[in-house]
Amino acid sequence: MKIKTFYYPIILFILYIIFGIITYGDHSMILVLTMISTFILSIHYLQNNTIKYPTYLIPLPLVILFLITSIYNSDFSRSITYIITLPICTTIAFFFLKNKLLGSLVIGVFILFTSFFLFPNLFALLAYKNIKTNQNLEFQLIDRSGNKINLSNNIIILDFWYSKCNICYEKFPELENLFLKYKNHDNIKIYSVNVPLKNETTESITKIVDSLNYEFPTLYTNSMTEVKQKLHINTYPHLLIINHGKVVYSGYPQMKKTIIVGNIENEIDKLLIKK
Repeated sequence: MKIKTFYYPIILFILYIIFGIITYGDHSMILVLTMISTFILSIHYLQNNTIKYPTYLIPLPLVILFLITSIYNSDFSRSITYIITLPICTTIAFFFLKNKLLGSLVIGVFILFTSFFLFPNLFALLAYKNIKTNQNLEFQLIDRSGNKINLSNNIIILDFWYSKCNICYEKFPELENLFLKYKNHDNIKIYSVNVPLKNETTESITKIVDSLNYEFPTLYTNSMTEVKQKLHINTYPHLLIINHGKVVYSGYPQMKKTIIVGNIENEIDKLLIKK
């Protein structure tokens, strides 16, 4: 089936929006699906159009959109991998038509490498780059009984989340493994921290927490507005590492072994070595 040339970028853009909806904004999944779509659309274009424009024009509008929004927000942490990889996918599509076996192998390896290594490490590197650390933490957290928690002692890990955040729930098994690894260590305390949405109460959140049945304890904040104003946290999940009252790490909870930059276990171990 022939498709007019200018439809290809439009189709890719629409697919990107759909992927964002069905994956609840999980960029690790959106990236993979967008790369595969770029590759398939490029092959279709090359096979069905007699006038051949460069295939990198297919993802170009999407890449330009990423550039504009990233420059406006001064944040390339999520977009840089798209900007790099989508044009490469169109090039691999060209070589796929020359050698299907080799092309299939290359695109498969490239997508796996991007998904499991390149994206999470570039994201961690750029997201962590602009984080202000060694700031004194002036913030109050309470447990389910309303008791205030002392954040000035020991090494404290705080994983901030809210009840409608699907990615937050997906990260909980990793947080549980981290908690189990260090739970007998006297100098380390690990908590999840719920950030309430409008009209949510501590009682309603504790029911959710109890139903999840994790061992790590949960603390509570007053409001999302307070978290944003005092801790400068705008996206979730978000993890803080506090060393004797000072924030030494603030960013995405990077706990997978394939992530080198800002890996939480590595950050904790470095602090323990310094003690």
